[in-house]
Amino acid sequence: MASFSGEVDDSIVAKLLADAPLTALMPDGIYYDIAKSGKTRFVIVKLMSHTVTRMFNGRAYEAPVYLVKAVEFGTGTVNTKAAAARIDVLLDGPNGEGGTVTVAGYGVAQTGLEEYVRYAEADPANADARWQHRGGMYAVMAVPQ
Repeated sequence: MASFSGEVDDSIVAKLLADAPLTALMPDGIYYDIAKSGKTRFVIVKLMSHTVTRMFNGRAYEAPVYLVKAVEFGTGTVNTKAAAARIDVLLDGPNGEGGTVTVAGYGVAQTGLEEYVRYAEADPANADARWQHRGGMYAVMAVPQ
C-alpha cells in the first residue's frame, strides 16, 4: 500500500479507541475534530500541523502534530485528568520515552508529547456551565515505505 497522510490520522484514533481504560473514562467516544451532539465525556483528535521533508524526489518523513484532549461537561476535572494521563501513556510512553503507532503504508511511527494542554470554557448555551479540556500536543514522526 502506498503511503497516504490520512492513514496517520486514522491510526492515532484507532490506537485510542482500542484502549479500554481510556474508553471507560471517556465513554461518549473518540472523535476527529468535533464530537457528536449531546456527548459530554469524549476525546478529540485534531491535526494542528503537518510537515513533509522530501529527499530524492519523494517523502523522507512526515511530521504531523495532533491536539489530543479529553473533554468533559461540568466543573470537576477528575475524569479529564485521568483520561489525559492515559492518553499520555499511549502516545508518549509509560515513562515519557515516546510511544509508537502502526500506520498502513509507513514504518512504525514514533509519537511524543510536545506541549501539555489544559483549559476550561463556558458552555455556549449556559454561561454558568463549563467544559473541561485536558491533554496535549503530540508530534508524530512517520516514514513512508
